[in-house]
Order: sequence, then structure tokens, then C-alpha cells
Amino acid sequence: MKKLLLLATLFLGVLGGKAQDNGNISATFKVDSDNQNATLTVNLNSTTSLVAFQMDVQLPEGHTYTIGEITKGASLINGGKNTLGTTDFVIASNFVAKNVLRLVAYNLGNVAIDLDNGAELFHVTFTANTALEGGATAWTATFDTEKTIFVTAERLEEIKLAIAGANVQNGNQVPGEASASWLLGDVNHDGVVDVDDVTALIGYLIGENPDPFFLEQAKITPDDNVDVDDVTGIIGILITE
Repeated sequence: MKKLLLLATLFLGVLGGKAQDNGNISATFKVDSDNQNATLTVNLNSTTSLVAFQMDVQLPEGHTYTIGEITKGASLINGGKNTLGTTDFVIASNFVAKNVLRLVAYNLGNVAIDLDNGAELFHVTFTANTALEGGATAWTATFDTEKTIFVTAERLEEIKLAIAGANVQNGNQVPGEASASWLLGDVNHDGVVDVDDVTALIGYLIGENPDPFFLEQAKITPDDNVDVDDVTGIIGILITE
């Protein structure tokens, strides 16, 4: 436990700030001519070696949306192999508010994919319950800056340093339980850190309220937030086991 606290202190400054410059990404929201369906397209505005990302996209207010299809850009497909299998990106999404769509993307190999400026990350189709304005036109979508996070190759190395030894059982007590030791990253508290914990954490991030879910075990990086950084942290534990 002392080792983990020391590492947290050493790297808190490294991982403290997560707000991203929205100049890294751009998005268009194009309404079809029927004024009922629309497509959101997100592109990268810089050359980046990308491991994972999380973003909240704000859609036009006054409508209820149904998510149709999420299609990954070609650069996010066939990223190679690792001990955990394919490193193709997995994208999960859900509405965390009526008009705010959260998207979380990761790969089970924690492999960085080199992306060029202008690369398409993904596009999402929607159906709205009422007519949308601007048929057959496209306009710029907006993002919540505080919740737009890119895990780059450089950031992944920082996370690896910060979680060194985190796959070793710690003597901390699970909140609400009189006794029982726990593993950092064992967010479903079944005694092991595995892919199920990645799934549970993704579910938490997109507002699906997984049960059981233990928030303290999800705090892999030492900044006390729970986000896509911690997803890559759990995967890092799995790869090094």
C-alpha cells in the first residue's frame, strides 16, 4: 500500500490535468433530407498515436434520440495483435443526458494506432423523435472540453508508471465491508482482475449503472477521477499478469 501511495504522489502532477484542447477533434452533425435522421462524423485534427479516447458530444436540444449504427474509421480497424487478441477499437456509447452522447473507445491490447491529421474516428447515425432543423445540411457539433480525453502513446507510458505494482493485492478494505482485501482494478469484486472488469467500467462510464460496481477499485490512476485513463490502466494490469 505504501508503494502505491508513493507512486500516486510521484505521478499526481503528471496525470493531474485532463482537459483536452478541442482543436484535436472536429465533428459535423448532418441532418438528412427527411429531417428525422442524422449522422455525426468525428475527425482528428492532428497527427496522434492513439490508444483510447472518451468524449461527450452535444446534440441539438429539444429532441429525443435513438442511436442507430456506429461505424469506426478505417484507421481504427485491424490494429494488430496482442496477448489479449485483437487490438481493433471497441466503441461504446450512451446518452448521459438527454442531448449529450458519451463515446468511449479502447482496444484490449493497449496498442497505440498512428493516425494522421484528418483521420475519421467514427460516425454515428441517429433518429430523432421530432423533426430536426437544417435538412440536408451539416453544422459543427460541440464537445464538453472537461470530458474529452485522449490516451496517447505518451500518456499510456505515464499510466504504466503510475500503476506499477497495482496488480498486486492490497490490504485496503472495500467501503461498506467490515473486512476483505481487494485487488485494485477488480471493480466487480469477484476476486480477480479480468476483462469483466473492463466491461463493468465501460458500463459505468456510459451511465449503465453496472451492479456490482466498486468505485474505489476503479481508480487506477492517482488523480481520483474515473474515466478512460482507468480503462487503459486495468487493461495494462491484464497484459502484465
